[in-house]
Amino acid sequence: MTIGPDIVYACSGCGNPLAVASMDSGNNFDAIYYCDGSVYGPGMMEICEIGKCPRCHQIVWYEKLEQIGKIRRVPPWERKYRKVDFEFEGEVERIKAGFSRMITTVDDFIETVTRGIFETDSEERYLRTGILWMTNENERNGLPLFNVAETETVLHENNRRLSALLEVTPPPAPAYFSIRDQTGIHRYQLQQMIIGNTCMIEPLISAHLLRRNGQFQACTDLIGHPACTIPVPVQETLRRLCRQEDRIQFCWDDEYRFYRAGKPR
Repeated sequence: MTIGPDIVYACSGCGNPLAVASMDSGNNFDAIYYCDGSVYGPGMMEICEIGKCPRCHQIVWYEKLEQIGKIRRVPPWERKYRKVDFEFEGEVERIKAGFSRMITTVDDFIETVTRGIFETDSEERYLRTGILWMTNENERNGLPLFNVAETETVLHENNRRLSALLEVTPPPAPAYFSIRDQTGIHRYQLQQMIIGNTCMIEPLISAHLLRRNGQFQACTDLIGHPACTIPVPVQETLRRLCRQEDRIQFCWDDEYRFYRAGKPR
């Protein structure tokens, strides 16, 4: 993985410079694939499309903000003789005067959907997929899912709406299996390049939602459709878990070695 410069945007609420990480290149070496469609690996970087300004607390979509510059990290071998850690581009003085490095949490995603800060189904799907992936990751790591009250209510509504956005109903509608553009549901920059076959992500999310909701037959019907793009070894694991009515999270590597991941709710 090659880390790119921080892209600096001006907050639309207060003008505060917001520094957002970027990645020049990545790969899926040693990546772990999860049953909810998320992927994690040393050659991948988590880059969110939204953030909350720490100064004025406004939720922003980065692509809708004015870009005012970049911050480049000086390579370690150059720092010794150049005596600088960073290079600045764009509105240098404004950025140097003070900027905020952005870290987005699942609570920020929940606040964004709760307040309706999105304009398209694609944006809503991105947000709700982010909530699903982040809460599942917290569950696998034994952490609190998020800090918002009424946890189960929030999760139920998020999964219900995400299922609707993915056109999943029991039994699945045939139109669901049409291959559609996946843009807008990935947390990872260059996800389409890294994963290769992105057509498997949406069916994985749908199968995960059905199984976690106890709709085991609907999940089996979905993965049994001839147009389903989930890899065959993963389909076989899903069928076995559906027969056992098991809602556990699981993951696999490039050689399709499967592992249980976390405890079911």
